[in-house]
Amino acid sequence: MQNTGDKNASYFLAVEDNMSAKAEVRAAVGTVERCLACEADRGSLLCLRFFFAFHAFFCGYFSAMARNKVLEELLNDDLAQIRGLSEKAMFGGRAWLLNGNLLCGARDDGMLARLGKGNDAWAPATPGIAPMISRGRQMHGWVRATPEVYEDDALRRKLLKAALDFTRSLPKK
Repeated sequence: MQNTGDKNASYFLAVEDNMSAKAEVRAAVGTVERCLACEADRGSLLCLRFFFAFHAFFCGYFSAMARNKVLEELLNDDLAQIRGLSEKAMFGGRAWLLNGNLLCGARDDGMLARLGKGNDAWAPATPGIAPMISRGRQMHGWVRATPEVYEDDALRRKLLKAALDFTRSLPKK
């Protein structure tokens, strides 16, 4: 991307060499006349800034983490009979949503489970389960499980049951 003199143009230097990101930005920006967030004209740096921030946060696009296919298969098998479930790329891995609400995730560094605030006190007492930390901050209601935990069918299913119980209590999106 070219520096058009905008003081924030340096924001994009980090992805300058990423050809996939460039192609995806061009495709996304080319589909709208104005940015839905900032109402900037198509192709402006404001519009691109929003796109990068949104995509990086919600889709884990700039994450260096690889997908964990084994964990994804385990979760797919455990969740196969659940109605209202969808799966998508998120957080540098895969995420499962129940009626539009985040339920759990699979990343290279472990399994994520959404137990809900106040429902997660039991989990960190279990070896191999810790509160989820994102950008140095604890994400209350979320836990991360190591391979020792998610490879144990009983522990993984206990986490999934707790996550399903909480997520089912949320309104559908």
